[in-house]
Amino acid sequence: MAAGQHCDVYAGQQISLYGDRLDSPQPAPASGRAWTSGMLVAEGMPLLQFVSELSRYRHGYLACDEKIAGLRVVGTFSIKDTDRALAALGSVLPVTIKRTLPWWVTVEARA
Repeated sequence: MAAGQHCDVYAGQQISLYGDRLDSPQPAPASGRAWTSGMLVAEGMPLLQFVSELSRYRHGYLACDEKIAGLRVVGTFSIKDTDRALAALGSVLPVTIKRTLPWWVTVEARA
């Protein structure tokens, strides 16, 4: 769509903006709406991005060591129990969950 034109976007759709041009509406992926059901869906998401997303749903500080930031996460995780999501990471990836304080957590490379 050219600049100055309008476009209707409905529930379940998404649109991308490229400079001053809008793409046509496309079906939005289910993972983008999962948070409305209390879930975080990771489909090959980099660990750094996953930790950043998960941190939005917990109190305190949650960080990821940059050495493992590129590891890929696949799965569906409850945003209502972020400690369980972190424990799941530790069981399937070569990472450890370091709890300096109850509210200060870092995802680090497993030694």
